[in-house]
Amino acid sequence: MSFVLAQLRRHVVAFTALFLLLGSSAYAVVGHPAATTPPKLYACASGVGGTLTSSTATRRCPKGMHKISWNAEGERGPTGTTGAAGRAGAPGDPGATGAEGAPGRTGATGATGSTGATGATGPAASATYGEFYSLMPGDPSYTYGPTGNAPTGARILFPHAGAAQGGVVYSGGGEFTLPSAGTYRVSFSVTLVQAGQLQVVLNSVPLPYATFGTDAAGSEITGEALVVSPGAGSVISINAPGSNPDISLAATPGGALPGAATLLIERVDG
Repeated sequence: MSFVLAQLRRHVVAFTALFLLLGSSAYAVVGHPAATTPPKLYACASGVGGTLTSSTATRRCPKGMHKISWNAEGERGPTGTTGAAGRAGAPGDPGATGAEGAPGRTGATGATGSTGATGATGPAASATYGEFYSLMPGDPSYTYGPTGNAPTGARILFPHAGAAQGGVVYSGGGEFTLPSAGTYRVSFSVTLVQAGQLQVVLNSVPLPYATFGTDAAGSEITGEALVVSPGAGSVISINAPGSNPDISLAATPGGALPGAATLLIERVDG
């Protein structure tokens, strides 16, 4: 036990009075940040069990007394254990959405993939067509029209068959039978003695978009139209309209050889 501590324990009453006397100065020390060297308190003590008198570091003690001192603050104790973590606070409100960033750069073009295998070849479509004609002179020089004496009335005759495949047939009387439903191209060329008109007729119904004519006598009428057959057995013919004046096919137009009137019917949708 140190000498100072022994003196303080022997002078408990005197130390208490001294502490009250120094209370204000001790408060001042505690109320300020600690200096590098802890402040000290000084007192003058008389013999064992005597009195304590407040003093300073430089003040001399009265005769018969000696100076004692002690630190105003004790040594810092060891750091205590860390307390338990507090409970997590409630989540904060979501922040405002940030501005949209600039678009990224376009990536590099990927490598071209390998070419796929070629599919199997489909079956070849069977062609369906028929070409028909008449020759003037040689064939009867029929006159067609409201007062004409042609045995088929207003229908133009193409009695001879040329190249044909797939079942388009001349069924007589200027009518041609189609083998199936589908789209057919009908084209014809006829040279007339007079000016007049000719039109494509499907199943006895004239097609308004397929009427063709000429204003000049001895001129050729050519026409071409797409015709949709609703089914097998549809009938095509080339007719002189009922409002037409009588017309007749020209013989040897433009020369000495017989003139041909031709009709071609071919399926175009396979």
